[in-house]
Amino acid sequence: FCLQPRACMLTAKRIVTAHLRRSSTNKTQANKRTNTMPAEAPAESAVHVNGNTMAPDTTTPLRQIVLPRSSSPIKKSPMPSNGTAARAAVPEAVIAALQQGHVKVKNMERALGKISKMIEGGADELLVISDFDHTMSRAYDEKGERCWTTHGVFDNAVEMADLAAKCKELSAHYLPIEFDGNMTMEEKIPHMEAWWRQSHDAIVAKGVHRSVLEHLVLNSNVRLRDNAASLMAHLETARVPLVMFSAGIGDIISIFLAQRLGAVPANMHLISNMMTYDEKKVVSGFKEPLIHTFNKNGSVINKEEVNFFHEMRKRDNVILMGDSMGDLHMDVGVENHKESDTLKIAFLNKKDHLLDFYFDRYDIVIIDDQSMDVPRQIMDAITVARK
Repeated sequence: FCLQPRACMLTAKRIVTAHLRRSSTNKTQANKRTNTMPAEAPAESAVHVNGNTMAPDTTTPLRQIVLPRSSSPIKKSPMPSNGTAARAAVPEAVIAALQQGHVKVKNMERALGKISKMIEGGADELLVISDFDHTMSRAYDEKGERCWTTHGVFDNAVEMADLAAKCKELSAHYLPIEFDGNMTMEEKIPHMEAWWRQSHDAIVAKGVHRSVLEHLVLNSNVRLRDNAASLMAHLETARVPLVMFSAGIGDIISIFLAQRLGAVPANMHLISNMMTYDEKKVVSGFKEPLIHTFNKNGSVINKEEVNFFHEMRKRDNVILMGDSMGDLHMDVGVENHKESDTLKIAFLNKKDHLLDFYFDRYDIVIIDDQSMDVPRQIMDAITVARK
């Protein structure tokens, strides 16, 4: 009840006006909150590496890589927004390959998401990085006998019994350390460096001629995985660069591929321990930096490799293939690259005690399969448009 009607009416009008203004302000602020995207999550800490250098190889020439030229600018492919969309974009043959009993995939939707993005990007955006020993090559033959690594060519050199005995002695001592689950990687590194250097010193001291190397490789038990040759040929035809990143001996790899394939693939870029030769073509040393199991990353990328990876900067879809813990970071050094763009495939060769470790860190783990069938299915789907 109001004794002064006019004053009461003015007061009521002010109250209503103030209420309307507050309501309008609240709606505006709410709309702003609704239309504002959340801030981008901070990226993971960058990996810092040492600027070591290594001279280019002059004794084992590789043909220059031929890069495809697109008629239109490369467009970034968005990651599928959900697992259903990713699965729909991946061919049934690929999904069936990943569902085989010997193929372990911890997060199927994440793996399919990566593959879907790569299919969308196609051959022009793809880079393949692979280890050689027991990854591109077989770990076991049809009889279950262990196949040789590139260093193993000297372990089994019957023509040079003293060198073979020395190399086997070193392997017997250091191999258990490499796979010791109770030691950290940092603890293992000094032992790996000692192993590699002593082996290389023994080879140099023997005075091995280049022609002897070729003979040893020709008669070795280094074997490509089933369908590895066709996979490499397919990547070459599709003009997809293949980085062979090996802690083995690069000269053995290039000699082996030339003997088995007729030539080193034109699309292949080799990063490995390369030999030097004297004027008589006798091995006189190994180039620096030394590459061993646990430093296969940007720390051993020299100027030549930096330039190569700079040319690859638009190929942000990476397939990485390895068989050891040390192969996990071979993609470190790829310019403008994110780990989320790498599909990591592991070959687990009769080391069941490491399954949990591999399962947690690799997207796909292939157990005791001496073929390239699963990677080939994936790469066929990605490069299908490139004839």
